[in-house]
Amino acid sequence: MGSGPSTSNDIGGGSIPGATGGQGGIHHSFKKAGGSQQQQEVIVIHVFDENRKVNKDFTCEKELLVTHMKYFEKYLTEATSVDDIDISVHCDIKIFEWLMKYLKQKDSNEKG
Repeated sequence: MGSGPSTSNDIGGGSIPGATGGQGGIHHSFKKAGGSQQQQEVIVIHVFDENRKVNKDFTCEKELLVTHMKYFEKYLTEATSVDDIDISVHCDIKIFEWLMKYLKQKDSNEKG
């Protein structure tokens, strides 16, 4: 590994319905990303769908991910800054789109 505050995690153990990762799981990495601090902490999630050969970026508030996607909770709460987080997920893009819509709808229903 090189110099700098870069951390990498690769999890492929558990099988997730609809996931299409090379090992049947979800893979994600965290790396240093530049930028200014925002009032709302927004995370960019890079989704790679190997079956469709499509890549798409999604954005989601950190608080929403921590609250409703327990899979990411440990990694998101350990990060010192939202600028240090960059998540890459290997799964079906349509399933991830549905999941993000569901989370955002659930959150808006709970707030209002």
